[in-house]
Amino acid sequence: MGAGGIPSGGITKRFGRIGSLPRFGAKPNSRIDLYNYEGKRIQSRWYDANGIAFRNRDYNHGGQCDFPHDHTWSAYRETYIDENGNIAAYIFRSEEHEAPDFFHYPA
Repeated sequence: MGAGGIPSGGITKRFGRIGSLPRFGAKPNSRIDLYNYEGKRIQSRWYDANGIAFRNRDYNHGGQCDFPHDHTWSAYRETYIDENGNIAAYIFRSEEHEAPDFFHYPA
């Protein structure tokens, strides 16, 4: 993280729907904020030094749960080089909803 909790790789804004953010291949040490087409932020995803997802924050989606909430991604055991020469990983997002960690991962 950079100063003020901003990822040193910067923050990118994208428009789309839940499920459209990449799991890997992002800019290292970055965050992508996902907005719906009405302009409301619906998700943020943080990436590690290899550009692999390690944390999500959901602000809104279907279902009965409290918002916002966080999810962690599994600790990947294996990384590999994909067909484009990028680092990729076998990872998955936890189903458990966690209280948002605004201290380490500010909005």
